[in-house]
Amino acid sequence: MSVKIELDSNPPAGGKTETSVIRRYIISNILHYGKASLLSGKLHALLARSHIKGRDLYDIFWYLSDPSWPKPNIEFLKNALIQTGWNGPEVSQRNWASILAEKLNVIDWRRAVEDVRPFMERASDIKMMTKENVLKLLHQL
Repeated sequence: MSVKIELDSNPPAGGKTETSVIRRYIISNILHYGKASLLSGKLHALLARSHIKGRDLYDIFWYLSDPSWPKPNIEFLKNALIQTGWNGPEVSQRNWASILAEKLNVIDWRRAVEDVRPFMERASDIKMMTKENVLKLLHQL
């Protein structure tokens, strides 16, 4: 088993954390971002990167397909965008979904799907990750 750990030495303000006790091979108490902040981090990646990574699209698809997932932590998202020089519109609770939809409409989906394909466990999952399905999930919020 391998574990990838990333440390942000200058995280944006506003991220909400929680702890979880996990028992897999050993019992661990893990400090991590809460669900709303995780979604915000992924939104930041999609909006701010100069290139698209397929895993970011898949993660957004995965988050949005869970109706119990909370809306993003807007404070955290705004601070992350400011930190990386965002020059788009100011993000709010009212407009984040439309800003994301605009980005999703200009992505090269074929390329993004091919980027994430090697990491997928089930081929059926990748077939479901389409622009139409992600936009439909986004508009159901």
